[in-house]
Amino acid sequence: MKKLQNGDGKFFEMHLLSIVCLIFTLLFFSGKLQAQGGGVDTSGLDTLVPIEEETEAKPSTEKVTPPAKAEKEVKESETGGKVELIEELKEEGKGEKKEQVKPSEKEALPHPSESGFSGLVHSISGDSGDPWSWGVGLHSGFFLKDDFIYDGDTNKYVSGVVTFRLSIWKYFEAGIAIKSYANYNTRQDGFEPPLFQTLGDTSLGLRGFYPVHKGIFLGLAYRAILLNKVGDVGIGAANHELMIPFTADIQKYSPKVPLRIHLNLGWLFDESRKLVEDEEAARAEREGAPCEVNENQEYSPLACISPVERFALGINRNDLFKVGLGLEFPTPYVSPFAEGNIAIAVNRQDFNCGQNMNESSIAQDDYCLAEKGAMAYPINITVGFRVKGIPYKALKGLGILAAADIGVTGIDRNSRVRELAMNPTYMVYLGLSYTSVIKAKEVVKIQEVTRTEIKEPPPKPRIIGKVVDSESKGGIGGAIIKFTGRDLTGLVTQADGSFVSYPLEKGEYEMTISAQNYFDSTCAASLEETGDTSVECQMRPMPKLTTITGQVLDAEKSDPISGASVTFEGPRTRNVSTDASGNFSVEIEAGNYDMKVSAEGYFSKSAKVQGPSGSSVSVQMMLSKKPKKALAVIKKNIIRIGKQIQFEFNSATIKPQSYVILDSVADVIINHPEIQLVEIQGHTDDKGTDEYNMQLSQSRADSVRDYLVSAGVEPDKLVAKGYGKTKPIAPNVTSAGRAKNRRVEFHILQQAGGE
Repeated sequence: MKKLQNGDGKFFEMHLLSIVCLIFTLLFFSGKLQAQGGGVDTSGLDTLVPIEEETEAKPSTEKVTPPAKAEKEVKESETGGKVELIEELKEEGKGEKKEQVKPSEKEALPHPSESGFSGLVHSISGDSGDPWSWGVGLHSGFFLKDDFIYDGDTNKYVSGVVTFRLSIWKYFEAGIAIKSYANYNTRQDGFEPPLFQTLGDTSLGLRGFYPVHKGIFLGLAYRAILLNKVGDVGIGAANHELMIPFTADIQKYSPKVPLRIHLNLGWLFDESRKLVEDEEAARAEREGAPCEVNENQEYSPLACISPVERFALGINRNDLFKVGLGLEFPTPYVSPFAEGNIAIAVNRQDFNCGQNMNESSIAQDDYCLAEKGAMAYPINITVGFRVKGIPYKALKGLGILAAADIGVTGIDRNSRVRELAMNPTYMVYLGLSYTSVIKAKEVVKIQEVTRTEIKEPPPKPRIIGKVVDSESKGGIGGAIIKFTGRDLTGLVTQADGSFVSYPLEKGEYEMTISAQNYFDSTCAASLEETGDTSVECQMRPMPKLTTITGQVLDAEKSDPISGASVTFEGPRTRNVSTDASGNFSVEIEAGNYDMKVSAEGYFSKSAKVQGPSGSSVSVQMMLSKKPKKALAVIKKNIIRIGKQIQFEFNSATIKPQSYVILDSVADVIINHPEIQLVEIQGHTDDKGTDEYNMQLSQSRADSVRDYLVSAGVEPDKLVAKGYGKTKPIAPNVTSAGRAKNRRVEFHILQQAGGE
């Protein structure tokens, strides 16, 4: 029954007290259940048979070999418990067969969610407990906030949900949830009473699921939510919810990762507005207009229930499409978890909202969903933990829950819409639950055998070793080991370089080891009469080679340059010359190299080349001819250039005709080691915005710096800076003036012996 009550809030405190009483009742109830038996035992299990005391057995004259260790087989029972079977020893002999049966409890006990099904707080799991296992629980929610629904109000909310779940069959589960809640709002304006109480909204559900793969479950669930009438006893409306739960237990694939993932998709067919149809009809008759816009485009906000009533009674005028994701981290005693849930409103009922809050002069009027959209959808993040598996018999099946919802959207007056109840800013949950402990059995079969053993000679010694790289100490797989001077079969190392010889005679052994990309090596081992000998054999790796090929061309005409000198400096130093076609090729140890190319009458050029092991790399070098007249000279603290650097329009790409100028600048810097730092300045005219010109000038200065580095200038001697249009050298009023301002300058900031 839903009650709308005026008062001073005492009913709220009484409601809270009743929930606390239910918690202590559940705690007492779970303790009594454990004291009476500790859980439910599966039917049809054999009676516990203790192992009898050993009796003296007559020795057998039959000779048998020493027994191997008894094989142990572990099988999963239908209930999820473990059955351990020790097979009979298969040797012949005399003795007695004895059997012992021991209980072993299921490791993971499912606890009910607020919907009644197994799960977290909101998310339900795709799997469940053992057949005919059951669980009961109580969730309590608390929410208090000022200025929540109206300015100046104080809102208090408390709820309690009693749940019961039963695994009907190994693939079906039934769930029942009975919810009571109360809401108290201090706003006194005549629109609604301050206190609302809801007693006994009941949810009845059935869920089926199936293990589609190891640790992966997929299911289908249905709930009928029976809503009590407002101000009367009986069912006033019924919501219907369809859900598709999915669970992936990652621990089944990676035992060291305690993680269970729950994904829920659902559709709530919401009929809660039927609870207030009579009340809204009476208000519509009083106001002369309905709550919903009619065919004459008439409506009155005062004909609708208020936002407080809508929140307190949980009234929605739209269906909800729900998406939920839960992450659970199960550990033996404490299982933290996190959830994310979103409910998307779908107007199946064709509710016509009408005028919004900003257009209305009535304070309690709301926005429409069409205006606010996703801002009004209730989105929540839930974090919490559950304490379970308490190592005390009376509390074995008990679970203690603590969690909190954090509202993300639909939580303030700016997103308050007439179609949906407001989403609380937060909600604190405390809960207790009890799950029955299903017991399986471990059957241990023991075959006692009396035997006469024949002593065997001690095993011959072996060589246990590993072949490793002498530099990296990593194992070398596939190495071939031969015994020098002995007619013995050779060995091949495993992938990690390890090897174990067959049993050998006492003596000194010398081994020759060979492997691809390694120099042959030898290794020795000394064997005694008994006991294995461990050795480590090292091999020196051969140098890893790479092939570098390339071509040297004239930068202006792209003609090949023959006789050019190409020098590589790095792990090894090599020098080669180009042939008539300007080509060169060198096989050299793999690694990173500084390559310098020089030719008579051309500027030298450098580049960095990375030679990968076991493969080849190709490079092309473009050399610029030295002009008869120097294109770059030092004037005081400036390297002056005869021609300006040319770029593509509105771009930082250097035109090829400017390469020779930059090569001249590089030649000056390289041949004047006293130059320590040069600033490359980029300048533009006044066309375009300040921001654009500053960015373009910086990009062009960076391009020039990159080119000079590729020409052999040390990078730490160069710094690039763009000045945009801030430093003109001519008025920006004519094309000629602007052309002068579009320039690149080279300023010497530091020289050896001073600045």
